[in-house]
Amino acid sequence: MKSKLLPLFTSLLLVLNTIHVIAQDNWMMLKQIHKNENVVISPYSVNSALGMLSMVTSDETQQEILNYLEVKDEKQLKKKVEAKHQLFTTKQNVDLSIANGIWYDKQYKLIPTTKKDLISTFDAEIKGVNFYQSEKVKTQINDWVDKKTEGEIDQIISEVTKDDRMILVNTVFFDAEWSQNFDEKATRKGEFKLTNGEVKQIDFLTDNARFTKNYSDDNIKVLSLLYKEAEFELVLLMPTQGKLEEFLDGLNEQKVLDYQSKMKPSEVFFKMPKTKITFEKDLIANLKSSGIERAFFSGQAQFGNFSKSAAKDLYVSQVMHKTVVTFSESGTKAAAATAISVSRSALNPKKKEFYFNQPFIFLIQEVKTKEVLFMGTVETP
Repeated sequence: MKSKLLPLFTSLLLVLNTIHVIAQDNWMMLKQIHKNENVVISPYSVNSALGMLSMVTSDETQQEILNYLEVKDEKQLKKKVEAKHQLFTTKQNVDLSIANGIWYDKQYKLIPTTKKDLISTFDAEIKGVNFYQSEKVKTQINDWVDKKTEGEIDQIISEVTKDDRMILVNTVFFDAEWSQNFDEKATRKGEFKLTNGEVKQIDFLTDNARFTKNYSDDNIKVLSLLYKEAEFELVLLMPTQGKLEEFLDGLNEQKVLDYQSKMKPSEVFFKMPKTKITFEKDLIANLKSSGIERAFFSGQAQFGNFSKSAAKDLYVSQVMHKTVVTFSESGTKAAAATAISVSRSALNPKKKEFYFNQPFIFLIQEVKTKEVLFMGTVETP
């Protein structure tokens, strides 16, 4: 029976009480996955898991992964990972937890320098296990993910087999308060127009006096909501003409940055869905189309940095990506004060309406660098 390396999992959690600038491959992946459905991906999490994978591969297999990550070698990868980790984990006003775990077959001796690099670069927790005790290993991994995501994702892996040789997991937990919280009393039912023309009654977070950066023209509405202390922001983009899929097809990194550069601060009428979205997908097909191929084929994948005794037919069998996203009005003790300001300025006739009541795109990003932590589409809240 052939040996196989992995499944490779990235488990993500985004709670909204709510890297390099947006890479083209991230937008390409979003376009490929989006088929008139809710999608949420974390470029940071996917790239972290692939970064770990690159350190146990070698030769052409490793180079394909490094090319995808836009670095020329491991030295440059380490610098890039360190810079992004520093950017995301030094924030004082968000709950942002990043964890990396590796479970490998203990009959193989993990190359010492590789183990050292994985720990120093990714702060990885590395454990040797017996994959013949498949249920035990599965429970260990799912319990680890459950703990790292504070119970939001209780299962990332549904099966472990005796043929698995290594499982790599990255988790991202993000929880941030709005800089200006929503009043729960203002949340009310409204219509959300689906792509197929049907209308769905849902709860909307509502604010009749939201002061925020925004831009609109005949084709699009763009708006930014800041999190506490303006370290991260939620950027919403909604086409007002045509379908979201058509708009997404014509979208790229530069266009998104151009839209954001046009935003100006003003007070607006605002509403967006209060909803929870769960997304799960194996990303192998998407990664293949982006240039990572050898890692997924037995006999072609090269894992020279895993173990000197590793079998020649190791390969990546899964790249599972799971996210949970919650948009809610939950915030700080300042919520009551926000309600007062809402009612005070609700009658301003010059304010524009930014009602995200049909399919839209969202980004969670660091404010100064525009580094993206999460991105996705909302089709059916």
